[in-house]
Amino acid sequence: MIGGLKPCFNWNTPGEIEANILGWGTSSFPELQIILHREMDATAKLMKIDASRGAYFLGYHPLFMIVNSMTLITKRPYFLGALALLYGFFISYLKDLPKVDASELIQYLRRQQINKIFFRETIWK
Repeated sequence: MIGGLKPCFNWNTPGEIEANILGWGTSSFPELQIILHREMDATAKLMKIDASRGAYFLGYHPLFMIVNSMTLITKRPYFLGALALLYGFFISYLKDLPKVDASELIQYLRRQQINKIFFRETIWK
């Protein structure tokens, strides 16, 4: 048992990580597509800020967030999405907002993120 879902943005992530810690496999289904019927605008930037606050809550590694934001520079909204992602994360860091109360989860997740940055084996394909 993974102990239930944690109330946070991207609420499924803690459960997925805890399942992986227990040795269970998880899967994504890229063939399932979501179609948005509106242009991404300022709301998208705010969503990046919310997503990065969720990443902070889960204990994401700061280096992983920096690398992740660099991948957004060439995507719409150019630079703004990357800046919003970094802004939300580092403001949360500076304000020392609460994180998920699961140090094993944070350590495991950060190890996986560093492995991903350096092209080592991770839980992600």
